[in-house]
Amino acid sequence: MQTFIETFPISKETGKILLQVCEKYNIRHEKEIVDIYRHKPDLFFEEKNFSKECWNEISTILSDPSNPYMPKDSVISFKKATLIVKRNKLIEELAELSKDIRQIT
Repeated sequence: MQTFIETFPISKETGKILLQVCEKYNIRHEKEIVDIYRHKPDLFFEEKNFSKECWNEISTILSDPSNPYMPKDSVISFKKATLIVKRNKLIEELAELSKDIRQIT
């Protein structure tokens, strides 16, 4: 995994942090990182069943605007992708609340 992360357009320091987060969340497959890197948060988040904290940590690391190796459009894509995940989760919560309200009334 370390060799794979070293191929990313991120600084060595960022790569070390990313590797630590991968170990923390038991991310072992390169494809999982590629899914995040290529802005597929819904796929990663839902199919891999990782926590919101995991997604937040990794997307924050990869989308750090101070990282000179990260293209600016990638930073925007990650922020947009994170918002889409949050929106989808809020929609699900709203649907659950609506269902609960209907049961009460």
